[in-house]
Amino acid sequence: MVWFIIHQCAVPDDPPGKRTGDPSYVSNEALRGMCENVMHLLTTTVEKMENVLWPNILDGLLDEGLTPAVSPICKSLTALASRKREDLGTDFAIDYGVLTNVTSSQSLLARLLVLIGQPHEGRERGFHVLKFMKVVAPAINKNLKALWDTKIPNLLQLLEGSDSLDWEQKIWENNVTEFVMDTLEEIDREEWTLKFGKALVAQFPLYINASEDKYILLKILGLVMKKVNNKNFVNEALDSVFQNVNHSVVTERVGCAVSVGYCASTHLDTVLVKLEKVAKDDKKNSGIFGFIKEFTGDPDHEKLKATIILCYGYVTTNAPTSILSTRIETPILRSVANFYQSSKELIVKQSMLETVKLIADAVHPDHLREQFEFRSRIELLNLTKGILKSETSAPLTSNIRSLALNAAASLVALDPALKLEEKMSIVLVAVGSVYSLPRDYLLEKPKEEGIDPSLDFDQLLISTVDALNFFLQKLLLKERNFNNLESILLILHSYMVSKNAVERERCLHSTLHLVRSYAEASGSDAYAPFNTLGTILGILIPRCTDPQITVRHLAFDSIDVAIAVAMRVQVTALSFNETPNISLMHLKQQIINDEPSSLFAVTKSLGKFISEKLPLEQLYPFLRSLVDGLCDPHSQSSSGASVVLNTVIKCRGREIRQETLNLLDAVRDKLGNIQCPHTRKGALRTFQNLANHHLSAVLASLLSSPVPLDMHTVDIWKTLCLDKNTASHIIEHFLEIFSDNVLSSPPDPHGRSIAYIAAHKPLAAVCALREMFKVPEMESCGKEHFDRIFSSLLLVIGAYVGAVFPVYSSESAKSSVSILSKKNDPQSSCSSPVRIAIDAMKNFLLCVKEEVVVSCMTESGYWIMMEESDKYPEAVAALGRSICACCPDQVPKIITFLNPLLNSSVDVHRIISVSLFVEFLSQNYKGRQNLTEPLMNNLLGRLVDSSPTVRRLCISGLGNISMLDKEQIERYSTTILSAMMAGMDDREDPGCSITLEAMSGLSSILSQVAEEDVRNILINIALRIKPMFEKEKPLIRAAAFTLFGNLSRFGNGPSKEQFMEQVHGNLIPLLLHLNDEDKHVVKACKYSLRLLGPLLKSESMNNMFQKHLLDDAHLHYGEFINDLTKTVIADFPEKVGFYATSCMSYLKSQFLSIQCNAVSFLGYLLGNLPVEKQNLIPKERVCSALLVLLKDQSSDVRIRAAEALSLLYEY
Repeated sequence: MVWFIIHQCAVPDDPPGKRTGDPSYVSNEALRGMCENVMHLLTTTVEKMENVLWPNILDGLLDEGLTPAVSPICKSLTALASRKREDLGTDFAIDYGVLTNVTSSQSLLARLLVLIGQPHEGRERGFHVLKFMKVVAPAINKNLKALWDTKIPNLLQLLEGSDSLDWEQKIWENNVTEFVMDTLEEIDREEWTLKFGKALVAQFPLYINASEDKYILLKILGLVMKKVNNKNFVNEALDSVFQNVNHSVVTERVGCAVSVGYCASTHLDTVLVKLEKVAKDDKKNSGIFGFIKEFTGDPDHEKLKATIILCYGYVTTNAPTSILSTRIETPILRSVANFYQSSKELIVKQSMLETVKLIADAVHPDHLREQFEFRSRIELLNLTKGILKSETSAPLTSNIRSLALNAAASLVALDPALKLEEKMSIVLVAVGSVYSLPRDYLLEKPKEEGIDPSLDFDQLLISTVDALNFFLQKLLLKERNFNNLESILLILHSYMVSKNAVERERCLHSTLHLVRSYAEASGSDAYAPFNTLGTILGILIPRCTDPQITVRHLAFDSIDVAIAVAMRVQVTALSFNETPNISLMHLKQQIINDEPSSLFAVTKSLGKFISEKLPLEQLYPFLRSLVDGLCDPHSQSSSGASVVLNTVIKCRGREIRQETLNLLDAVRDKLGNIQCPHTRKGALRTFQNLANHHLSAVLASLLSSPVPLDMHTVDIWKTLCLDKNTASHIIEHFLEIFSDNVLSSPPDPHGRSIAYIAAHKPLAAVCALREMFKVPEMESCGKEHFDRIFSSLLLVIGAYVGAVFPVYSSESAKSSVSILSKKNDPQSSCSSPVRIAIDAMKNFLLCVKEEVVVSCMTESGYWIMMEESDKYPEAVAALGRSICACCPDQVPKIITFLNPLLNSSVDVHRIISVSLFVEFLSQNYKGRQNLTEPLMNNLLGRLVDSSPTVRRLCISGLGNISMLDKEQIERYSTTILSAMMAGMDDREDPGCSITLEAMSGLSSILSQVAEEDVRNILINIALRIKPMFEKEKPLIRAAAFTLFGNLSRFGNGPSKEQFMEQVHGNLIPLLLHLNDEDKHVVKACKYSLRLLGPLLKSESMNNMFQKHLLDDAHLHYGEFINDLTKTVIADFPEKVGFYATSCMSYLKSQFLSIQCNAVSFLGYLLGNLPVEKQNLIPKERVCSALLVLLKDQSSDVRIRAAEALSLLYEY
């Protein structure tokens, strides 16, 4: 049955189109999932299944048909092995004798290592296999436990930290290779390793249809051959490699080559002999290599050639450098050449080119660590050149061009450098084979010349062009001097001026790549004059007016980089005013062109030239006139003006200090009239450039804009904050503005005073922040100043609650470009300054990646509550909670910033500070313990604040002492108890909110403090609570009853006698309020009576309380009181009179329900009192009181009085 289930775990997915509408149809995927669950349950929950499963299901790992089920098998094996390992400890082992497929630890290891090579196959099998390997390590080899305990978690972490989109298989394979090498090194036993190698060879049949897995097996086998010294094994393993490789599959061909290469690192001559034997293709060797066919043109034979040629490449790469130079020409190159010359197949050519690259890289001095003259280099270069030349007129159908170019790149990097003629020859052939390739050849001629329509032509073209640029880069950096750069660009020049737009574009791509590569490579070089700059600029500048936009951009970028290089290497020698006149003439010729893109490139250079030449007295008039050009109706002209404007401001902006405001106003006047988007973007950039020189003036101009801001001012702010340094200075300036009063109350023109008017400058700064924090680049700046920005914005929000926008005079409206039209501007929908401030806070939090804070506040409606004067403290507290949860590291900084504001004369400053401090004290987050003492002291210090809201918040915060640890509770308990008591007596608390917080806080504190801390004030608390029982607000009554019930915790202490007096004194109101109109009061009374019941020393009464007074249970009040009075009479006869007298005081209660309850209680109490005990109560007074109630205004009271009197038939 188990094997049947396992086989179902390996069923393939349903073929496309097999889905059916039948609801009873079970797909293969569903079946597989069910069986995997069954296996998991059998492994983890069914008793005695361990003996059935372990170790038998190990055989499933070496069953080719069960390869898709490796994940569930390993998952079960991991659980089983874990239990075995726990039970057996160091004796944990596997009895391979009972297994059919897994006959040794080596065979198990061989299979597992191959399976982790492709970890995402088989439903993420790598993860489960690695977990199993970690558990089973001691059973494979005792030496592996420590190593695998260290290495395997790292591999698991790599798998968990990546997904299919960013997966790098090569990096993973390198890690697996290192893991295998470490494993073999740790075992370090020749005999064991040989058995492991033989196990690998024996498992070749498992991968007949799994080329990727076979590739991994080949790599591992190569590592084993590299490790062992047994020549017989190496020869046999090499034979097995060639016998089991499908040479028509690229992956297996490469795997074979890699394996042979690894082997060559320690057995070079053995490998070379083996390859030569294969190369001879002799009939006499058919006994050893029977898989080689001896007849010309056999496809399999050609594929074998391709494999062997590639093997030589990897052999060269891995061969010991000490002897490589003696083997490279003979036999390696000789054998490779013989193979290549005897074949015309494409795959042989591809392998040849890959091998040439590998050989060239292997003989490079960086690899050999010695100088080596590679005599065959020119011959190999001619070979690659011939292949490229043959491809020039052929369509792009394979990677042969990119392989040839990569091989040539490695060859030209060798010594000595090519002569100019050789260089020209190879470059012309290389670019000629690539530049003329069409962009969409397959779309135009998909069926010509046997081209496969499924070929990814786009990707193939990209890789080919990249290979060409890489070749040119290698050629350039071989002789890193300006003369070489010039010579290569001169060779490319014929393609720069080609009639074919594609050729020009690709050539400019190559040019830009070369210039950038040179710039990067020469960054740390010593000074060298850029003696070819004029030539290079003369080549590139014409491309600025190219018909193709892309070419123009590439040309400009190339010029830009070239100039940057020139400025770096000869700072003192190069400046535009020393540029030869021919360059200036060229710019003048190009600037008459009407094409905008052409103007953009040349006018930027022109701007630099002008900035060098322009006298100071002409600078501002020139710029002011140029500002008018921003509105030019021709886009190319306006764009050119913006480029020159920015260029000159960058170079000379510091010199126009006195005219900065005028220039700013002029540009702002034009923003609304600019039609060209590129021009507008350039105009906005002028503010950034001016800000780099005169930030204060720019800010003063922008902050004078009426609010809400218009779209142009918004875009200016967004542009300014793109520069981190500028943004940081802006933030500092705004924080300084916020530190002053953000409100103003000037008289209006009609003489009326206007209260709560937002001051203009702070409000303009808030509006600016709201827009700036929409720019992603503000993230780092926001995080750097998080505490100050957060606190300041929160204080502004509090100040803006109820505030209105400032009023602007008609003169200022006329003079400002930012005046809003409420009919047209969507921002005019902002109804209040506080909403703008809240939006600024939201955008700030989103910008610094605190989306969770924003979403929590939004979902709970706290942002809306912030706009309401009576609710914003609660919203601030919620924000504080979110800060504690999401960014606790900012809490100490916020506290430091807000501490001085506790003494502020502005109420809202103290309210917001205390609201946050309360949450910082009550929440659980990293570092809170160190903040407890200063926070407690801050709250205690504000208990006498003039604001009731602040006092209430302080009481609320101090009541959260239960959140502290035991030591802190003991330290502060006495002080906080006194504060709570004082809070209950607050006389300036008309809404009783402080009293409510004090009682709630006391209830919380009493559950934590010791009896001796409460002993002296226990009765005082009880006495202060009693008046609260009859307060009009239900929450006050409920809190009072709850608090009294919590006092029961101290009822058995030294104050027991006095406390019991209070219990009996408050028993009547507790019982009467059991039927209160408010459900919270009823619940509180039930809670208290359940706590007080055990103290009354009446088992029957306590039982009634515990049984009937459940929180959510419905209470039949009349029946309960009837039964309870009987218990009272029986257990407390001496208290009957006291209870009756106490109850009579409630006959005049302000609550109708309590009056009725008191009447009922008295009726039941007197009615159940036996005749002999009737003298215990003042029956005349009670009866008189009940008779009076028969005339009460309320019919309910009259009915209850009549019912009560009906019970007194024995009186």
